[in-house]
Amino acid sequence: MKKAARLLQVLIVVIIISAMLSILWANNKNASEEWVLPPGTKFIAHRGLSSEYFENSEQAFLAAASSDFFFGIETDIWLTSDGVWVCAHDDNPFEDSSVKITQSSYEEIRALPLKTESFQEEIFICDFERYLDICVEHNKIPVIELKYTPSEQELEQLIEFIKSKTDIRKTIFVSFHLKNIDNLKAIDSMFHCQMLVNNSFTSALYISSNYDVGLRHNIVNADIVQEVKQKGLLLNVWTVNDSAKAKEFMEWGVDFITTDYILDV
Repeated sequence: MKKAARLLQVLIVVIIISAMLSILWANNKNASEEWVLPPGTKFIAHRGLSSEYFENSEQAFLAAASSDFFFGIETDIWLTSDGVWVCAHDDNPFEDSSVKITQSSYEEIRALPLKTESFQEEIFICDFERYLDICVEHNKIPVIELKYTPSEQELEQLIEFIKSKTDIRKTIFVSFHLKNIDNLKAIDSMFHCQMLVNNSFTSALYISSNYDVGLRHNIVNADIVQEVKQKGLLLNVWTVNDSAKAKEFMEWGVDFITTDYILDV
């Protein structure tokens, strides 16, 4: 009996140790999979290379992707009525402004000319899948702005779609809507999310609440950058189209600069 009891004790200890080793292995595995940003300021193409090509177009994405200057490419996305994500700044980007992405099927809008203003050629909407393919093919980080507040189901479908195309841990989500950021973090706290802010008062609130932020360039100063760095947060400054100003932000140590141009820095 004593021998059997001792064997049982040894077996229990072995099981406990095995369980602890499994947990440690899983934690180390997750840690190794965590995305570590490279040092220095990284540049993000605002809606593609939008200084030369129409914003959020395939042409703008391809031009940004072909440049070593850019670390990532930003786009704005909307969801069609039949569940296709597309890239556009507004819900009604077409020459016929009465047509809305959210009220139309993808087939209804895919051949509609966009309102391109100073761009002469006809340009058509780029679907989100094509944007992701460009980012993957050219090793650029997708920076995805949610222009409205999707339902939780839509957001989960978006996450699964991105996962099917690329490493979602190497994707950055940005939004002016706090609900989007909180919903994303509720799905996975490891998602990289930035709260977009265009005024000093609100930026102070989000920084004090430990949100990574994307701040409009005119509200950023050295003190804000220092505060963000001291808290271990990430700071993206938008939209910086002046090389001298970009150099100043780089000297302060901002993490990202979003720009329409390939700047001389």
